[in-house]
Amino acid sequence: MQHPAGAVKDAGVAGHRVLVGNAAFLAAEGIDAEILKPFAVDAASAGRTPMLAAVDGVPAGVIVVADPVKDESAEAVAQLKALGLDVWMLTGDNGATARAVADQVGIDHVIAEVLPREKAEHVARLQEGGHVVGMVGDGLNDAAALARADVGIAIGTGADVAIAASDITLVGGDLRGVVSAIALSRRTVSTIKQGLAWAFAYNVLLIPVAAGALYAWRGVLLDPILAAAAMAMSSVSVVTNAQRLRRFRRPTTAHEILHPKLRHRIGQYSYLTVIGATAIAVGVGLTALSRTDTAQRGMNGILAWTQSVGMPMRPSMSTMMTTEIPPVDADEAHVRAQLALPADARPGIPTRVVITLTDSRTAEPIEDLGLSHSVWMHLIATRSDLGTFAHLHPEPAGAAGKLATEMTFPTPGEYVINTEFRRNADIAEIHDRQVVTIAGTRPLLWLSRPDHQARWSMAFRSI
Repeated sequence: MQHPAGAVKDAGVAGHRVLVGNAAFLAAEGIDAEILKPFAVDAASAGRTPMLAAVDGVPAGVIVVADPVKDESAEAVAQLKALGLDVWMLTGDNGATARAVADQVGIDHVIAEVLPREKAEHVARLQEGGHVVGMVGDGLNDAAALARADVGIAIGTGADVAIAASDITLVGGDLRGVVSAIALSRRTVSTIKQGLAWAFAYNVLLIPVAAGALYAWRGVLLDPILAAAAMAMSSVSVVTNAQRLRRFRRPTTAHEILHPKLRHRIGQYSYLTVIGATAIAVGVGLTALSRTDTAQRGMNGILAWTQSVGMPMRPSMSTMMTTEIPPVDADEAHVRAQLALPADARPGIPTRVVITLTDSRTAEPIEDLGLSHSVWMHLIATRSDLGTFAHLHPEPAGAAGKLATEMTFPTPGEYVINTEFRRNADIAEIHDRQVVTIAGTRPLLWLSRPDHQARWSMAFRSI
């Protein structure tokens, strides 16, 4: 038994030589099969494959085989066209059969009567024409073309050789799986582009803000905590947007591909838009809150409340927070800090405290103050007995080197005023310490428990 090109069988049967193949094969063997041509044409027109048979060199008959078209094939071709793809049929069947099947499923381009080795050549020819070619096949004869194509897609119910030579294997024999693969890959690429565009726009917008671009407008600075949260939000939004691919569903009809629902089109881009708007709203809100008086006091906001009530404090609170670079004494830095209070300053009454900074060598005002922890100056006032504590942030008072703040001394007595600030050209902070006295009578508070009941009484006496 032999299998010449174009032949189905060349065999000996009961002493007779039997040839089965197409008309070209019989003609090559010197057999005139013209008498069988009408039967072959009728079969091919009906979408069946005719095979001519000859016995001992004499035309004997036509064998007709047919592979019924699957119900979903026409819809799969229509969806592929809706995706903007050109669909070609590459087959070894004769031209009439191939065109009949192509008409049933809606394929416009047909290349018929192709030998197995020629399929890969046709794929290469399309690639040379600038096309990106995806080959779908299931048989042994398709293996070379599947390997040659840019993307080889094998039908899972086909030959193992075809599956091994492909890039993608469809589970089952439904050609609409090709539509799913292409639509999902396009959605994936679109999601990647959205993530890149979002991350780029996010960083282009916020990096200048973090660098102080809005400082000229009402002194807005991005808090480091908000900056860290914004950076994390960028990553979370991109990752969660990619997770939406888990909800991907294959298009059911070509019309759905050509005319997607409005909510689907909006949904493609609305997620990141909503995330962006929410992030901006939260960022603006938290930035506004960070500029309130309570937030400006930072971790010392509660302790600062003692300036009006004289709440007792732990001794450790009087120690200023240390840094990696110790502060420089004002005398060593050639800076004179002059602290001015009104002559009638009294306990319990808000008092304006003015600090004037000058160069101790030239007596010129200091004009190059820089921010220290987002403020111009830290002022810490403690009573000499460590009974009260206040942490304030004086602000520029309109003249070079002059800062001012308002504070309330809760009781009369001596107060240690520590100020800390920084010049733009210096890395270390500059520290100054002064003592002021607030006139008046100082109350002495003691507690007593005259009996064994859980009741306390207070008594005051003046000294």
